[in-house]
Amino acid sequence: VSNLTRQNIPDDIYKDVLSITELDCDHGMVSEFLPVRLFKNGTLLVFSDIKEGLVVSFEDYHCLELLTVDKLAEELLAVHSDDRYFTKEIHAIVCNDTLKGEDDVDDNVITKCCHQDQVISPDFKECVEAPADDNKTEMFPPRLVHSHKTFRPTQHYRMQQSSFPDICPCSGIQVERPDYFLTNGLVVFNSSQGEYKQAMYKCMDRELQNNEISVLFCEMQ
Repeated sequence: VSNLTRQNIPDDIYKDVLSITELDCDHGMVSEFLPVRLFKNGTLLVFSDIKEGLVVSFEDYHCLELLTVDKLAEELLAVHSDDRYFTKEIHAIVCNDTLKGEDDVDDNVITKCCHQDQVISPDFKECVEAPADDNKTEMFPPRLVHSHKTFRPTQHYRMQQSSFPDICPCSGIQVERPDYFLTNGLVVFNSSQGEYKQAMYKCMDRELQNNEISVLFCEMQ
């Protein structure tokens, strides 16, 4: 546990708190969960599916940390949380190579516009080679992808390539800046009208000119 105060953890548990200085977990094995209850024996009960109100227990979670909860997760938690046990500011970080329900071939996919070694052109019309000094091991921010079940960042997903630029044969392309992606094909973003939305997207990628992440949709006719 790191950066947690006595007000976040019961006194009878706080005395046994240990702090860690770094996250000793491979990049592709990290997942976060919103806790429901922390037991005295160290077992942690977390939400495995917020929409369904499902929970799962861990005896070997990696650590706990104070993190913010986004608006969509707040709305879902308002339905299922129990104020006697739930502390939304505390998140559990789990290090596991396989998590139940996160290895479905139909879900947990992020669609990239271009090939792994390419980025999208400034005019959004073609794929171009990424700069020679580009760090390909950190193509996207580590907290850009969230599980569609836990609504917390996860590394349990696979990347697939789209048919870009042939993604919208009957319309033009709409470009937005994403807040984050869900592993069920949805993206969460603030639209040009200032509304907080989630929608299906065609593909996402980094722009060559400014290195920012863009998400592409087909324009509505």
